[in-house]
Amino acid sequence: MGRFLGLATVDFLYRLPHLPVIGGKTVAEERWEFAGGPAANAAATFSLLGGRAGLLAQVGNHSLADVIRKDLGPEVKIDDLDPGRQTPPSLSCIFITPGSSERTIVSSPAILRAGRLPAELSFEGVDVLLVDGHEMALSLEVTKRLRDQPGPRPRIVMDAGSWKDGTDELLRRVDAVVASADFRPPGVETEHGVMGYFRDLGLAMAAMTRGERPILALDPSDVSELLDIEVPSIEAGREVDTLAAGDVFHGAFCYFFAKENDFERSLRQAGRVATASCRFMGPRRWAETWRDEPSLG
Repeated sequence: MGRFLGLATVDFLYRLPHLPVIGGKTVAEERWEFAGGPAANAAATFSLLGGRAGLLAQVGNHSLADVIRKDLGPEVKIDDLDPGRQTPPSLSCIFITPGSSERTIVSSPAILRAGRLPAELSFEGVDVLLVDGHEMALSLEVTKRLRDQPGPRPRIVMDAGSWKDGTDELLRRVDAVVASADFRPPGVETEHGVMGYFRDLGLAMAAMTRGERPILALDPSDVSELLDIEVPSIEAGREVDTLAAGDVFHGAFCYFFAKENDFERSLRQAGRVATASCRFMGPRRWAETWRDEPSLG
């Protein structure tokens, strides 16, 4: 089982014939609505791959929160960190045009008050926990609890999308980190510098996703060495939607990491799933066909 602690949003995706012009009107060719946010998308991915997933996020009872519940469905168990919330979740409108992987995103401010963990929360039977840093105080609380408890515990994975207050302390409590290409600790300017920072923290399992470029990772057997892990490419001329591809990667990595406990192989498999997700509009439709692809089965 996987648990995912962090952000859940509502995303509206519009496919447009062209980007809007100032003063004009544009009718969308198609529109989708779904749960967004790193933790929510990762939980959905974990579930679509066949795992039992649980989401720890602020959802609330505003009518728009039903979009999150409907999209994730009963397959993802939601433990609401703010069940009495009356205000809407953070909203994003994403505009994409055919034949281009470029997109325009307009988001509302994320207005979150301090969330609270459910009193009955248990991690018994949980194989992997992902934290995305958006619930930093709770992430620090949970990871400390798990680190201090005797006996077996979930493997803790961090989705390091951007630097936040508390990131340094949280990284010292995780077993593995998968960062985005934009992640930079204070004073660090290069991708290789980031990997050196992870190494200095004592992390043997650290990686950075870089879009269509190879994944950069520490070699767990010799952290002084770096690995370049190729990701599959998308056929030329095929329509591409990279929305939430990083979140899909993290969810897939957690699934394979929990299943096989092989860091490098989990990165390779996650790269294949993330590439598959880019071949379809939205973050879920890839699951309809991924098992038919020889490289992913």
